[in-house]
Amino acid sequence: MAEKKKTSLAFKLLIGMATVMVSLTGGIYAYGLSHDAEHTATGSEVVNAPLAKVFAMQADPREVAKWKEQIAEVRDYKDLGGGLASWREVWKDDNQFDFVITHYEHNKLLRIQITDLNEVFYGSWTLAFEAAGEGTRVTITEKGTIPNAFVRGAFHLSTTTDATLKDHLSQLKVAAERGDK
Repeated sequence: MAEKKKTSLAFKLLIGMATVMVSLTGGIYAYGLSHDAEHTATGSEVVNAPLAKVFAMQADPREVAKWKEQIAEVRDYKDLGGGLASWREVWKDDNQFDFVITHYEHNKLLRIQITDLNEVFYGSWTLAFEAAGEGTRVTITEKGTIPNAFVRGAFHLSTTTDATLKDHLSQLKVAAERGDK
């Protein structure tokens, strides 16, 4: 009889844990459905460094890899001419993203597109550069899509749509102002 009670209690615990997991998963999915798949976010930072230097630090992904702490390496870099390029970023957390610069205006504007459409995230960044006194104002506008409702729900529970671009601007500012290049 004691063995039957132990089995019954273990079964009830398993059913309870499964119910909690299904409820959490469903809740995160439903929360994701309550948010649009597409978003736009903008951030801006004044960097106390010359425009040409700041632009150069951003325009070549091999240079970005020197100061952006998440990037482990840049692979498959291809110069497409006229400032345009394609490459793969391998991040330290093993994520990999394929990018292309689709628009280039020297010391003024870059448009960078994620080219591998996946169910986690895809989109583009437009980076605008302008003189701001003796420094440079960098403005990033992100147009992103998180097509998977579960991933979208988890994303919105854990961060904000502008968190990545704000972190990028912060790292660029620190690197440019301490003299990296």
